[in-house]
Amino acid sequence: MIIKMQTDVYRSIAQDSLGWKMIEPIIERIKGKDPIEKSQVYAKLTEGQKALFMFFVFHKHTESIDEFYWFASYFVGDLRAWQALKKGMRQFEDEGMLRLYDQVEALVESYNRKPDRSWREAIVADLEQNEELYGKVSHLYEAYKKQAPATLEHIHHYIQHNVEEFVELVT
Repeated sequence: MIIKMQTDVYRSIAQDSLGWKMIEPIIERIKGKDPIEKSQVYAKLTEGQKALFMFFVFHKHTESIDEFYWFASYFVGDLRAWQALKKGMRQFEDEGMLRLYDQVEALVESYNRKPDRSWREAIVADLEQNEELYGKVSHLYEAYKKQAPATLEHIHHYIQHNVEEFVELVT
């Protein structure tokens, strides 16, 4: 689902917002839509767009420790989403974020996977009720916030070298 964009508009996008600008029209298009329509749109994306989509869906929901924990738990609980997020980091060749994702996955699994292998739904109150969990999530959240700028640089580099996966430049 390649979007058309004027070449001069593409060139004028600030480096720190390039990734978001490449995926924002698609995310806006599916906001509020039913899950079936969302998956149909997602299926039409290029591999680069899928990676970008998954990163920003997660990243835009990491404004606090609570959000970070809940969305990480949600993504890990829905293994297809977490695996797609990790696949995206491999696509962008970001080993630092990939290692961090592995740590987040291990933590979430350890607190939310029941002995019978079923999944316990995470709630934000988990952090209020468990100081050890709060400390571990807080540590990972800080590491995530430190790694995110480097991840955005990886994304920008990838987009610049694979523009055709995101936009069709027109004059």
